[in-house]
Amino acid sequence: MNDAFIRSIFSIKSEEEFNHLAIELFRFQAGECPVYSAFIGNLGIDTFAVKDYHDIPFIPISFFRDHDIYCCPSLRQKHFLAVAQQAW
Repeated sequence: MNDAFIRSIFSIKSEEEFNHLAIELFRFQAGECPVYSAFIGNLGIDTFAVKDYHDIPFIPISFFRDHDIYCCPSLRQKHFLAVAQQAW
């Protein structure tokens, strides 16, 4: 995701705009997160057939315990370090 997308989520003014951004984020995560991609594939969902945010499948909470879930491997360690530093 680029900076413009990230900034745009803080200026949503309508449900249509929210829907558009949610679908864009869903497709990004489905394409970049190996665990979520496999989950979506096992459900038989075509990401381009999803047109409404209500139809975006939630990843089961147990996956966060049982799998390493991430979208951007290059940012994974940075995020972990940033979170760890905040804890101190």
